[in-house]
Amino acid sequence: MALPQGLLLLTVVQLALGIGLVFGVAARWFLPRFDVEAEDQAVAQALSMLTVLMMAGYVLAAARVLNLAVLTAVLWGIRWFFYRRERQDTHMLWVAEDLYSTVERIGHQLRAWAGRSRSGSWRPTVGMLLTAAVLGLSAWIRFDFNWTHAALPFSDAYETLSWMKSIEHGMLFPNGLYPQGEYLVMAILHRVTRTSAIPFDKFFGSTVGLAMVASVMWTSWRFTGRKAAGLAAGLLYGVFGHFLPYTEARQIATEAQEFGNMLVLPTAYFVYQAWTVRRMGYVTVSGLLLAAVGLIHPIALLNAAIAAVAATVAALLTRQATLPVFRRFVPAVSVAALATVAPYAMGLLAGIPFLATTIPFLTASSGVSGASGLPVEDWLGWAAAAAYWLVAALRRDAVKAGLAMTAAGLLLGAVGVQELPSIGVRSLALSVRSGELVALALALAAGLGAAALEDSMAGLGVAERVRSAAMAAAVSLAGLALGWGEPPAPLASYTMDPDVTVAEFEHIVRTFPRNSWLVVSADDYALAANQGYQINPSVWVKHVPARARWPVYRYTPHRAAPIYQHRVFIFVPRRLSLMYGEMFAQWQIPDQRQLADERGWVRHWQARHGPLPVYFANRQLVVYELVNPSGGEE
Repeated sequence: MALPQGLLLLTVVQLALGIGLVFGVAARWFLPRFDVEAEDQAVAQALSMLTVLMMAGYVLAAARVLNLAVLTAVLWGIRWFFYRRERQDTHMLWVAEDLYSTVERIGHQLRAWAGRSRSGSWRPTVGMLLTAAVLGLSAWIRFDFNWTHAALPFSDAYETLSWMKSIEHGMLFPNGLYPQGEYLVMAILHRVTRTSAIPFDKFFGSTVGLAMVASVMWTSWRFTGRKAAGLAAGLLYGVFGHFLPYTEARQIATEAQEFGNMLVLPTAYFVYQAWTVRRMGYVTVSGLLLAAVGLIHPIALLNAAIAAVAATVAALLTRQATLPVFRRFVPAVSVAALATVAPYAMGLLAGIPFLATTIPFLTASSGVSGASGLPVEDWLGWAAAAAYWLVAALRRDAVKAGLAMTAAGLLLGAVGVQELPSIGVRSLALSVRSGELVALALALAAGLGAAALEDSMAGLGVAERVRSAAMAAAVSLAGLALGWGEPPAPLASYTMDPDVTVAEFEHIVRTFPRNSWLVVSADDYALAANQGYQINPSVWVKHVPARARWPVYRYTPHRAAPIYQHRVFIFVPRRLSLMYGEMFAQWQIPDQRQLADERGWVRHWQARHGPLPVYFANRQLVVYELVNPSGGEE
């Protein structure tokens, strides 16, 4: 059972426009131009906007003034700070100049593409088609479940939705200290897009999963300068991720670690570029990326740190690292570290404890005793990195040789984390999440393998047109070969509620005025927050006697008050165990006693007052509706 198709389509369109507005237009508008290569400028500004939104979001949310007006004022202040010495125009002239330059740049790119098309060059068109195919298949794999099911995927979905709504309501750490970076970005984007919260939460997770694929493709292309490398890496990670050793289904949910992992490979790229190109912009963006990941998730921060160390060691081994660049990195990394710990320090000073489940999960022992040898995909990753290093060494290209070492170091670090149980470090968090860094490293290695093949043909004097055709055919054939034995399929997930429950919640949210209704339903606070009210059936049965026709909530034996909302919806499941397809995952629904008590309350009410009006009913769920007889909705 899915949400209405029109609502889903509108949410996807609004989310795409919101992301383009914030990380495209606003990033270009308000942030300075970094001292990086032209091809990296847009990505550098977009990724830096992430950090700016998180840092500003923490401060504004702590002060309970996080809204679009104040955030826009902060961004204007950033713009004024960086442009105050370079420009003396008025703000309106800035607007006109930026608009003209943006339109001119887009027009130039379109004219260049059209010129290549008229000249009969097919390479750009084939490259665009292959890129669209990889991204399109990756999107289908990640969006299908959320499009065809109303329920939210994974158990973290409700907490994510609750935290996003809490931030919008002015509460930064509602349940304890935990990195709020992703939820701050979600809250800001939700305000920008003005979409319904439930489908926004669902599709934000799928969008992050697709952005991870784009991140892998872009990094592989920029590292090697070969578009075939990006296609190969994206094909493996985005379309055939089921061959990689990680939980791919997490990319359809709003998971903070995946949001942070999206920045891991770009971190490696910008750090390595800082050492080799020696431009301050790469150092600045590297620090901003490390700060962003630190504000998102601790395990993602570990992955980003491994990527940064791998790039640095590679630069040292190839003699690319210099003391002046190191001196620039010291303040950048120091600011990133300070930004990472500052929210926790502020929270602890305010007397806020850590989230109850955080420390146990990070410190729990996995029970894994040791390694059982490297799997074949790891050896293939080493081989691809070695092939790229060999080609670079034969061409005496130290920068590309260092790139191969970066990929090898990243894979070595990822495998090293998996091997920690061998030396007695049996962390549950690392044992269940370390495969994600291995998957990123193997995807980058696949890109290096494709680049090594193309570089080898270039070294042999093969014409560019022939190389392009050969690489396009090679990537296509690799995709067909992998898909022949085990074709890609949409990702699926367990959920904590059946589809019908979430669909009816969404219908109530869109049908009735805000805060005019209350729902009696098990553990669904996040679905109702900021829109209406929710009470667990056990609390309802205990505090609301069935004697009165309109419910009266008894706080104590001597203190009671009528329910002031205009409508009350009572969700009563017909079944205690539901299955989804082949997942065989039980829904989290009320236990037998709670359901029996809720049904008993309904029977007692009907015995006194007659039939209880039914708002919705099917084979899985009955929703009863009580309407306040005292007046209309406000």
